[in-house]
Amino acid sequence: MLLTFVQFVFVAIIGLPGQLDRTRPPFFLKANKVPIRRWLVNIVLFFSINSLNNHAFSYDISVPVHIILRSGGSITTMIAGSLYGKRYSRIQIVAVLLLTFGVITAAVSDSQSKVRRFGLDVRKTRANQECRARQAPKHRKAPALGLAW
Repeated sequence: MLLTFVQFVFVAIIGLPGQLDRTRPPFFLKANKVPIRRWLVNIVLFFSINSLNNHAFSYDISVPVHIILRSGGSITTMIAGSLYGKRYSRIQIVAVLLLTFGVITAAVSDSQSKVRRFGLDVRKTRANQECRARQAPKHRKAPALGLAW
């Protein structure tokens, strides 16, 4: 959560100089060209995606695989674009399919290497998770947002 907040503040500070206008006291901010509601969607998406990306490390994913998995969004972008009527060339489609194949191969390879390296058995791992869940404190926590209820 702290990492996400620091990223959020960093991006805001980097973008602030481009939004300043000396002729508009008391806050010296330029007038909005785009309605604030449109920006709020981007802000919420940015914060949510970064929170979820940082939360992914709690699943014992290695950093290289995490980076590789994050690069696999091209296929969803292409599918969404085609739903909205965008056309793609054959070379673009082949490139995205190869990228997706590479991402899947890397993820499967990493999971198999962990099984071999640590001698993990999926059934034992699930049993351990269930046991830990029964022994966990009664309050629940949403780790991506740092909230407890």
